[in-house]
Amino acid sequence: MKNNPFTELQSELIELGTSDPEACPYLADRRASLAYSIPFISNPGLFDRLLEFGYRRNGPLFYRPDCPGGCRRCVPIRIPVQSFALSKSQRRLLNKVQPQFTVKVKPPEFHPEHLRLFNRHAKFVSEEATSISQQEYLEFLFQSQVETHQFNYFIEDELVGVGFLDTGEKSASSIYFYWDPDFKEYSPGTFSALYEIDWCRNHGFEHYYLGYWIKDCPSMAYKERFRPHELMHWEGDDWHDGIWK
Repeated sequence: MKNNPFTELQSELIELGTSDPEACPYLADRRASLAYSIPFISNPGLFDRLLEFGYRRNGPLFYRPDCPGGCRRCVPIRIPVQSFALSKSQRRLLNKVQPQFTVKVKPPEFHPEHLRLFNRHAKFVSEEATSISQQEYLEFLFQSQVETHQFNYFIEDELVGVGFLDTGEKSASSIYFYWDPDFKEYSPGTFSALYEIDWCRNHGFEHYYLGYWIKDCPSMAYKERFRPHELMHWEGDDWHDGIWK
């Protein structure tokens, strides 16, 4: 009998259980919960496999949606970076704003101004957001078992955005990006994703993971504009080209 790849992966994880259901932050009529695990990542290939089966990192933990009623609206999405092609609007954006940006890529490094920008961006996105502490910030982004890169985005020497990218053997995963609301006109979220995709291509990675995409969630609509992209079907834990049907 052929072994189940997902079952084999689970044997390398410590399952921590599922969080209590709470209001879904993306769909008003849904409730959400997450199944958490701790892997012991001894090689970059294991991280690739976690991404392939829809896992995301939060600090030292990894999680997958495990929502009430079997909801599977959160669909993992990834970009095959070697075949990625700019759309007309993305090309226009790069021509307009790329000359304004300077990007510095380095290992994660904490600065108080980064935390202030993180909390300012969170409040801009949602007025209900509460500020996090330095410890919470470090636990979320810095406690990583994999290689993590910090992308600092500047315009005229002013820090306008910070992104975190995890890398494995063949895959990279965008963990989080926050930016200065005063520079909204530069579309920093789209620009950062385009920059990271290009960085992944130049460093020989096969896939760039954008986390989860929800068809009916406006705040996630930008993700499906990066094409070609692939979406994961939870039922078979396999990936398919094109738009989710």
